[in-house]
This record gives sequence, C-alpha cells and structure tokens, in this order.
Amino acid sequence: MDLRELIEECEDQLNEYALERLDECDPDDIAEAISSGDIEDMNELIEVDSDIVHSIADGTTPIYHSDLLDVAMSSIGSIATVEPELGPAFDGRPTPTNIIAANIYEALCEAMWEYISSDEWKDHFDTYCENNKIVLDVGGPSYANYHRVKGGK
Repeated sequence: MDLRELIEECEDQLNEYALERLDECDPDDIAEAISSGDIEDMNELIEVDSDIVHSIADGTTPIYHSDLLDVAMSSIGSIATVEPELGPAFDGRPTPTNIIAANIYEALCEAMWEYISSDEWKDHFDTYCENNKIVLDVGGPSYANYHRVKGGK
C-alpha cells in the first residue's frame, strides 16, 4: 500500500458519493450547475464540503502500524518526519506512527481538495449528463438553457 493508492481510493469514494447525490438531484438543477461552468456550483449542488472530505480521509487513513509504515516507506517526501499541522493522530502523543497517520490524513485531504477542483472532477458531471440523457441547450436567450431528453423529443 502506498499514498498514491490511498489517494485513488479517496477519489473513487468521492466519485461514488457524487453519483449517489446526482441521482437524488433534479435534472434541471444539474443542467443549470453544469451550464454555469463553475465547479463550486457543481460541488454545492451535491453538497461536497469539508465534512465529506474529512470523513473520506479519516476512513481511508490506515490505522495499523504496519500499514502506516508501509505507506511511509513507499512515499517520496517527508511523510514520516514533518510535524503535521493538525498535530499527531489518534491519542495525540507524538509517536512516529501517530505523526505518520496525521501526515497521511492531511495528504489525503489536500489531494481530494485538488481533485474536486480539477477538470477530471468536472468531467464526471458531463459524463453523468451524457449517461442520463440530460442535454444542455446552448441556444440564445429565448431558449431554455437546459432540458431533459424524453422519448426521442
């Protein structure tokens, strides 16, 4: 296990969360958020916030000493030696594994924030529209800016 695998796992969980939330949203609201082109509008629509990011990072951060050490040994950088911003994990004592766990957690949070502001994240919304037949009209102001394709209309 290495940090890249953990980051990919977090991204997969974010993607699953987004799909579940999009399934609950009104197609017109989805089209409007995507038409705006603003990732923040899209994230607000599906309620991606710091609670979701921190929850996924917390659940993905290894808890066993051997897993923590595997990630630290396979990671380039100072994941085992830098003092974490949030302080040591678990019971707060500055043991090597607590410091490693906190640094992994912080790295996962940072990677997820970067991911949900990326073009790749935005592409998931476009793919969702394509797969669910939500079409964005780009007509002039006299046209509705969006509609859902129904029965070949």
